[in-house]
Amino acid sequence: MPTRGKANRSDRVTRRNSGAWATASQDLLQVVAKLFQLSRAESAGARDGNMSQFVYAALPLLPASVWSFAIEYEGIHYLASSLPAELTGPSLTALMETYYRITGDLLEDCRDLMEIRNEIIHPVPLPTGTPDNWPDYLRRVKSKGLLSTSGSPNSDYVMFGQIASHKLFVWALDVTKNLYAAIIESNPTKARMFRPFLGNFQVLLGDLLLEENQPGQALAAYEASLQFAPNRFNSLSGAGRAAELAGARSKAETYYGQLLIMCKNTESERPELHSAKSFLEKQARLGP
Repeated sequence: MPTRGKANRSDRVTRRNSGAWATASQDLLQVVAKLFQLSRAESAGARDGNMSQFVYAALPLLPASVWSFAIEYEGIHYLASSLPAELTGPSLTALMETYYRITGDLLEDCRDLMEIRNEIIHPVPLPTGTPDNWPDYLRRVKSKGLLSTSGSPNSDYVMFGQIASHKLFVWALDVTKNLYAAIIESNPTKARMFRPFLGNFQVLLGDLLLEENQPGQALAAYEASLQFAPNRFNSLSGAGRAAELAGARSKAETYYGQLLIMCKNTESERPELHSAKSFLEKQARLGP
């Protein structure tokens, strides 16, 4: 028998009650973005350059954001129509497989993401019965090199210690982005309207590449984000910074200039605006 909460949530899908909607998926991703920055900083200071406990908080939010996005995609602009019954189904994996028809590696990644999420929110801190303290049903994840590990096949960290991995966080973000894309592209008539939601992932990727001193690749990621959302603050400031570091002076001037124009009527003291002004003033003194 469904719980009262489950029944109420299903009722909201099937009855189409009156009231306000919200893009909760994006709220969740904003929290994930903040946790990603903290995770990146923690892993950078770790002995192995990877360990981060912020994944415990962030990873369960990613499937939640996908589920919310599917509901938003199917109904937020189509209030008169009924939502798919699959949106009241048992799991995200079932929804993605039966309704959005994902297959292959993406389906397996979705399953693995959900199972790691389950291990976090329904923890069983007892031995796994395997030499390396990792359950065999998630062996595919470990084989990808995504976990924190001692390197020993017979005395690895406990399971939760292995989950504390920034690499796993990066992988989970990529899986989530691909699940978003599968939802978006499932209906060509809606795809153009919803593709801007993919921009959040490109900004995260750009930030990561910039931190790893790869400004050229970071610039490409920010530019991809700008194709979805041309006036996104973080995309413009990131693109300007990446172009500056990559030696692409013309592009840096363009993106910094767009950023300042967009914010010309604000009194913000954000450091990104100061950096943009300083760069453009310096280029003006240097001349063409």
